[in-house]
Amino acid sequence: MLKELFIDRIELVLALWAILYISDYYLTVWAARLYRSSTSSHISIEGSLEITPYFREDIDAARLISTRFLRVLVLSLLVVTFAWIITVRTLGAKRIFEAILGGFFLLEATAHIRHIRNIALMRQVRRNQGLKGKIEYPRWLSLEISAIELSGFSFLFLVISVFTRAYFFAGGALTCLLTGMGHLLWSRKSKAAAVKPEVETQAGNSIESL
Repeated sequence: MLKELFIDRIELVLALWAILYISDYYLTVWAARLYRSSTSSHISIEGSLEITPYFREDIDAARLISTRFLRVLVLSLLVVTFAWIITVRTLGAKRIFEAILGGFFLLEATAHIRHIRNIALMRQVRRNQGLKGKIEYPRWLSLEISAIELSGFSFLFLVISVFTRAYFFAGGALTCLLTGMGHLLWSRKSKAAAVKPEVETQAGNSIESL
């Protein structure tokens, strides 16, 4: 009953999505500020804390107001609205819209879990509790870890969808899997780009030693 009411009220969907998406951005900004102020002395992440290239500049600068973010927020609200008009109002296919909502909301839920974990770790680092020494993450490794995490959440959501027959979790499983595959592809490209200069340097050293 609650699910049907939620799907029929697009204004509730849009309000909840806006809140969730905005909180995602500001949790990322919070993490970026913690990283820059204290965590970078113990954890060094190559490139940027932000994975998505489109937002990297704003997150690195810890901008509270981002025109890029506002554009994507408005676009996402329009996409959800258009999907609701087509699936619910035009076709009467509420299960398809339920899957679309799962794709949007569960991917964001996964992002929030990761933000909370990262912020909790960084706060401990700032207090000089628990972490010693320094670790460096190359860009490709950060992306690969992200891909593995997203694949794990995808599997979890898939299992839940099978047992509950809920299209909401099926949609979440699909978007997490696709996003994870995208991060894995970026990881492979980043790793190849990192290895190439090393190979060229080794080749140059070999020639000089002849």
